[in-house]
Amino acid sequence: DRYLGFVKDITERKRAEEASQERMKEITCLHAVGRCSQEDLTVDELCRRTVESLIPAMQFPEITVPVIELGDKRYTSGNHTEGVSHNLHSEIRLEGKAVGHLRVFYLEERPFLLPHEQDLVNGVAATVSTWLDRSRAEASLQESERRYRQLFDQANEGLLIMTLDGRLSEVNRAFAQMHGYNVEAFKGTDIAALDVLHERTLEDRADVTRRVQAGEVVRFEVEHHHKDGHIFPLSVTMSIVDLAGQMRYLAFHQDITERKRAEEERAKLETQLRQAQKMESVGRLAGGVAHD
Repeated sequence: DRYLGFVKDITERKRAEEASQERMKEITCLHAVGRCSQEDLTVDELCRRTVESLIPAMQFPEITVPVIELGDKRYTSGNHTEGVSHNLHSEIRLEGKAVGHLRVFYLEERPFLLPHEQDLVNGVAATVSTWLDRSRAEASLQESERRYRQLFDQANEGLLIMTLDGRLSEVNRAFAQMHGYNVEAFKGTDIAALDVLHERTLEDRADVTRRVQAGEVVRFEVEHHHKDGHIFPLSVTMSIVDLAGQMRYLAFHQDITERKRAEEERAKLETQLRQAQKMESVGRLAGGVAHD
């Protein structure tokens, strides 16, 4: 009996399979870190999970020690040993400036799989950097929104944000109170429901709209209906603003009832004074005629 066999060198195939497995580990790691960066995590949580994700992605996970240095903090695995110098390294950046480091050590003198493992470390560091940039931007936006909300709500003037077709998107407490309502009552209300419109008012309003849409900050006066039925005058300063990509009218309202009363009283006094002066002049003239 004889055996017939075929021998084939599969070295290259094995290398290709091993390389494919290594690439799969790297992709899995980048995906895990990328997914973490999309979650609502703290810096500590992100860094710890990044360290955990890096270990199985390396060629020799049993001797792999990832270290993230960020500010005065260090995040690493439990088997970290001081004094190990053989490592891969990439900077972690915030707004383009280096703020930390990502290092991956082997506890033994083993070769790193270059350039692939260095590319992996660079990719993970870039993902952490992007997360830091986004977190900074989000924190800045949240602070900006908090300050805006505080200014908007606490302003003494009545403030409103209105769509270009005249629907109220938002009003502050002062605006609601000067009309006798609460804030919620105005959501989606047409501003025309508050306005006391006359023919001249309509002409003036069309001119105001043209000027505001041209980018001008326009000041004018209106009359509004109060909840209890009385009509009161307002001074309005209006402009057009871009809010999150949508054009809106922003208007400041000041109740000028007292100012109007004072103006009317002053006008009345001036009329009385002129009448008294006229009567005095007539009296002097009559006295002069009588003397003659």
